[in-house]
Amino acid sequence: MFTFSPNTAPLKGQVSSPFTLDFSGGKLDGLELQVAGIPEFKPGDHLILFAYDPLQPYVCATVGLTQGVIRIL
Repeated sequence: MFTFSPNTAPLKGQVSSPFTLDFSGGKLDGLELQVAGIPEFKPGDHLILFAYDPLQPYVCATVGLTQGVIRIL
C-alpha cells in the first residue's frame, strides 16, 4: 500500500488528496514478497501515474504494471 499526494488535478476521474493504491508484495515480520512487474516507489518520487480506481482491489493498481508509471526526473 502506497499513499500519494497529487500536486495537480487528475486528468480523468476524481481522487481525494492524499489517496492510497494497493499493490501485491511487501514486508512483514522479516519476510519479503516481491512480485515481478510490480512498480516500486520511494518517498519524494515525482510521478505520472496511470492507475485504476483506487477504491477497487487490483493485484497492481497501475495500468500495465510498470508501464503505468512515468518517473519525472
